[in-house]
Amino acid sequence: MAAFEDPSVGCVTHPVAGLGEKTFGSLLDNLHLSSSAAAGMIAAKHVADRDIVVGKSMALGGFFSVKDVLAEDYVIGQWVTRKLGKRVVLAHTPVFNVSLRKSVDAFFQRYLRWSVIHRTAVSPSTYVAQALLNPVPLAALGALIHPSALTGLAALAVALGKVWVDVAVFRALRPRPVTWRAAPAVLVSGSPATGWGERRWPNF
Repeated sequence: MAAFEDPSVGCVTHPVAGLGEKTFGSLLDNLHLSSSAAAGMIAAKHVADRDIVVGKSMALGGFFSVKDVLAEDYVIGQWVTRKLGKRVVLAHTPVFNVSLRKSVDAFFQRYLRWSVIHRTAVSPSTYVAQALLNPVPLAALGALIHPSALTGLAALAVALGKVWVDVAVFRALRPRPVTWRAAPAVLVSGSPATGWGERRWPNF
């Protein structure tokens, strides 16, 4: 509420961190929410000055105008600036999404759906560029195309770096400790969705 003391603010959202995992599928879910979705929201705001609004945390009014829009949270974030001329504020404190016993298959199905939404929301070049957020498959492919001790070590360094960054973000955004299982989970959760699907948003 303190952010709304500024009359130029039209929407407040929070980064979303996951916690509570009791299964490997929920660990993947919570890790992806914290180390990919939340980290992406923070980086987009502070590095690229772009607003990403997630429906798990929105403070504003006027939902009727987007009642027929897929991923209305993202669209609302765009309309706040484009149509109202106001700012979106990203709060400093995360909100927590509790995932306890999700299966691995349910995790992949969820982020397959998210990938469809991303593909329809951004330009093709931006969508393809998201692969750079998980450089491990690219590094492994490079090592396979040009196998050598150097490319093998480079691929390993990329994988270890990815694990270190994601686990560090995961640990920083939530109050509970992170178990050793988070390290191999990073390599599974980094880019789960393929982007296949045919749903489209209305033009906005």
